[in-house]
Amino acid sequence: MHILMDLDDVLIKSSYLDQNGKVVFYWSENMEKDIGISMDCISVLAQDWDGVITGKKSVYEHVEMFLQKINSNMTSNEFIDYWMNYDIQLNKDVTDWTVNMHQIGHKLYIATNQENTRVERILKKHPDFFKIFDSVFTSADFGTKKTEPVFFTKVLEILNISSSDLLFIDDSDDNIASAQRVGIKSIKYNPKIFSKRHYPYLTC
Repeated sequence: MHILMDLDDVLIKSSYLDQNGKVVFYWSENMEKDIGISMDCISVLAQDWDGVITGKKSVYEHVEMFLQKINSNMTSNEFIDYWMNYDIQLNKDVTDWTVNMHQIGHKLYIATNQENTRVERILKKHPDFFKIFDSVFTSADFGTKKTEPVFFTKVLEILNISSSDLLFIDDSDDNIASAQRVGIKSIKYNPKIFSKRHYPYLTC
């Protein structure tokens, strides 16, 4: 079996919902205290983010424009270092399961809607874990996000396998639906039930 896995909020812990249902990124929790930038500014950073994660705009250029908009004296390098140094926490329940899948012979890959600077930092932070993955597919490299079926068509072409040979695991309904449209069996990640016990067909 070939297993394609999401990065953010599956393999790594990126965000959570606060008591009001608002998405909070772990790395931004102490941002105001540490670097004097309010968490409310994340909405400004998110503007035109699709251009960054599809490789149309440099993350450094984007962050520089963001810092100018909010009148910060930080450089883009300083902000990106702060962000990415606090943004690489492995999701142990999933990583333990993933290592087990590797040990019993399944081929592993990553699919992420992300620009490559952050992906590279994540891989370098935990090299012993991420070395079990054969390939990493990013929206920046493909020029399109996982919400588009062509993303998965490209993955299948590169791996030279049929859709029936691939299992996709992601936390996004839209990404799941996109993979299913090209015939890929897909599981929506649920942190409350994700374990070998709930996916026994993968342990053989």
